[in-house]
Amino acid sequence: RYREERVTGIDISESMARTTDQMLVAFAIVGGTSVIGFLSNMVSAFPPTRDFGLVAAFGIVFTFLIFGIFVPALKVLVDRVRQRYPIPSFANTPLGSESSSLGKALSGSVTISKRAPLVFLVLVLVATVGGGVYASGVDSGFSPEDFQPSEETADYYQYLPAPIQPPEQFESIRIGNYVDRNFGETSRVAMYLQKPMERDSALESIHRAGTLPPSTFESDQRQAESESIVTYIKSRAEANPEIRKLVERNDRNNNGIPDDNLPQIYEALPESELDRYLTDSRRSTQVIYTVDGEADDEVVTEDAYAVAGDFRGSAQPTGFVIIFDEALSLVLESAIESLVLTLIGASAFLVFAYWVVEGR
Repeated sequence: RYREERVTGIDISESMARTTDQMLVAFAIVGGTSVIGFLSNMVSAFPPTRDFGLVAAFGIVFTFLIFGIFVPALKVLVDRVRQRYPIPSFANTPLGSESSSLGKALSGSVTISKRAPLVFLVLVLVATVGGGVYASGVDSGFSPEDFQPSEETADYYQYLPAPIQPPEQFESIRIGNYVDRNFGETSRVAMYLQKPMERDSALESIHRAGTLPPSTFESDQRQAESESIVTYIKSRAEANPEIRKLVERNDRNNNGIPDDNLPQIYEALPESELDRYLTDSRRSTQVIYTVDGEADDEVVTEDAYAVAGDFRGSAQPTGFVIIFDEALSLVLESAIESLVLTLIGASAFLVFAYWVVEGR
């Protein structure tokens, strides 16, 4: 825009004044809407996203100040120096003029649309539909495996210096891939339970909650595969005759789970291992379930909360699958909130800018 004024013979100061009077308004509108868009990330549930939005917004503000004030002033200074001294100028032709290379390239599409508008529209339509079809096949989700390196690294990596040269093969990835190919992939869900664990029915209620589990939970004879204080007591009873007799004396229905005198049962167990399942207050415990690793995270999460509802007391499922699924839900929720705030904020800003510029 500045060159367009200069080629008409207007002096440097007046040309830059006309340019900035027009372009600063456009820069301010574009910069303002961009700042609003990035600041909308402040509603995100993730601190890194909020920090990114704030830093990006400040960056746009400073970019506007640099290109709106500093660069025009520098351009005026440089051109005035060129007038005083024989400093060569590379080009003074406006970039968008018809005689410039850019102008000729841009005029090509105009020529095509004038001579064969129907063909041009068909080509644009085909390209748009093709792009849409291709985009529909792009996976919009991601999994933990997406963050892992390939089993084997590319050959050209081996030419890097030794301190930063990766191995030819990642052994842990290779073993993991072998297990996934040849064995059923499983995952784990932890259930944290708050209830008086010295109450007589405490262990039986844990056992009943794992009966007839959902399809994503691995099971054996209609009982969910799990690791808990119940399974620990059973394993100790099988290995220790004294504990087995103690359990049998307090087992009302002969299912291997004690119903009475639970404090006495706990006292008979090794304290170091018991801490893995019970807190010192004996008012909370955890149950670790094995789930289908190939099942959808959302389905596993729903099933985990369904199992949590079968417990007596306050039960909260957790684990990588649960956290990962809920994190994705938070990302989607934050994205929608940011989008709504951006639309509202940008619309209000544009209305205000139009009112200021046009005086309406």
